[in-house]
Amino acid sequence: MIEQERDIGIALSRLLEGGKLTLDHRSGDHLVGVLESALKRDPEDWPAWHAKGVILRAGGRKTEALAAQETILARIPNQEQSLLAASGLDAELGQFEAARRYLRQAVAVSPYNALYRRFLAELDVRAGEWQELLKTCDEWLPLEPWSVSARGFRVTALLRTGRKDDARTEMDKIRALKPANLAELIQQFESESK
Repeated sequence: MIEQERDIGIALSRLLEGGKLTLDHRSGDHLVGVLESALKRDPEDWPAWHAKGVILRAGGRKTEALAAQETILARIPNQEQSLLAASGLDAELGQFEAARRYLRQAVAVSPYNALYRRFLAELDVRAGEWQELLKTCDEWLPLEPWSVSARGFRVTALLRTGRKDDARTEMDKIRALKPANLAELIQQFESESK
C-alpha cells in the first residue's frame, strides 16, 4: 500500500510539474508525508526526492523544495531535471548566481537545448551580467538563428556593454525576421539606445 501511494505521489508530482494539476495545502502535505515515508525506507529513491521537491514548491515551501533537489544533486550532480528545478527555485528565492550556476550545469549536460540558453539569458539579465548575457546569446544563436528572443537579448547585451553599432546591426537582423511585435521592439531599441 505504501509503495502504491509513493507511486501515486510521483505521478501527481509529474502532473503538477507539467501544469496539469493543482493541489490544496492539505493534499500537498499528505503527499509530502507519503513521500517522506518512502524516503525513510529508501533514502536513495531519487524519483521520490524529486517528487517531494515538486510538491513542496507547489505548496510555496521553496527552501525545502530546493533542499530536496540539492539532495539529489549531491549524489547525481548532472541530474538534468533537478538542475532545472534547483535553478528555478534559486531564482524564485532571489539567489541568481546559484540559479545561473545550476543552469550552466544543465547547459553542459544538454548543450543543444536552446530553451536552457533562454532561461540562462533571463537570469543573466536579472543579475545584470551583460558580458555573460552576450556569451549566452552567442552560444544560443547557432542553435536557433531565427530566434527573435536570442537576438533581442543580444541587442540588450550589446547596448549595455557600449557597443551601439553592433546593437544596430543585430537590430537589422531582427527587422529582417519580421516578428509580429517589430514596432514594439524598434521602439524599445530606440529608447534603450539613447
